[in-house]
Amino acid sequence: MFDLFFEKECKFFLDIAPQINSILREIGHTKINVPKCFHASLEKGKEVIFLEDLRARGYKMADRKQGLDEAHTILVLRELARLHAASLLLQNKTPDDDLGEKYPYLKIGMAYLVKKYNSMFKAIKDHVIFGKTIIKKVGGYERVAAWIDTIIPNLVDIFEQLECGEPKVVCHGDCWNNNLLFRYSETGHPEDVMLLDLQMIDYSAPATDLNYLLYTSTTGDVRKPNIEAFLGSYYTAFKDIMEAGGQTIPFTEAQLLKDFKDMNLAGLVFAMVFVPLVLFETEGEADTSKENKEDLAEMLRETREKSLETIETNPLVKPRFLSVFDEMMELGIIP
Repeated sequence: MFDLFFEKECKFFLDIAPQINSILREIGHTKINVPKCFHASLEKGKEVIFLEDLRARGYKMADRKQGLDEAHTILVLRELARLHAASLLLQNKTPDDDLGEKYPYLKIGMAYLVKKYNSMFKAIKDHVIFGKTIIKKVGGYERVAAWIDTIIPNLVDIFEQLECGEPKVVCHGDCWNNNLLFRYSETGHPEDVMLLDLQMIDYSAPATDLNYLLYTSTTGDVRKPNIEAFLGSYYTAFKDIMEAGGQTIPFTEAQLLKDFKDMNLAGLVFAMVFVPLVLFETEGEADTSKENKEDLAEMLRETREKSLETIETNPLVKPRFLSVFDEMMELGIIP
């Protein structure tokens, strides 16, 4: 499975990025904000990819535990819009030659992975169950805990919904604050963003990336009052690219909001999987390079147990994790 992720990222830099950047240059825009790729090879026995060290240009990661504020979030949304829109312009150059057919690895998204690889499905299921454990430990969310039991058998169906929706665009597929680097002004204001780890790129509707980002990487007090403004910033950036290419944007802002809401359930599952990874992160990076899968599984189990001990004293549990469930209950997604 990890060979597949490597292959997808290599092919993004070999196939997709050059064409997208060519489109952007043609319409007078800057190239997409991803690291420079100096060399990539998929030759058997010589698989390698050399990417730019962005630290040399002053890029660094934002505080993963705190989540992204409005300024950081808008930067990311605008860059996603540029990626999405430029890929749509690329598709429209050859309307009879579907990008997903031309580059089959773009069709390998989360739904494919959870159906093809039992290890992927089990990992996601375990994270969802751990999310329920957190909820029960906090208390007061019995309704949510009961609801989680009902969705576990339907996880594959939830991910299959990500394959619905139009227009299809090249999506990052794993866009959360762990895969973003920012450059700051002298006063500390975020000025630019770089998208990292293009291992999960796929060909799906824009709302998939938007749900992934907003529910994994922002707190409730940043996300909830700004949803329409955030989507508006995304829409404007998408529209600017399309119009620069002499085309009209194929959806309205109202349709974008509807599409976003239609995929909120997937956004919730993404939050359950990824937010605890940073919320309860201990000092130092976890060693996930263990060759023995049993050792790694035991390490992750121990990490979860230790995490439960800090829930009541962790000030980020409510804004980063519980807020997602509060929103979903208000929206009626959790009945």
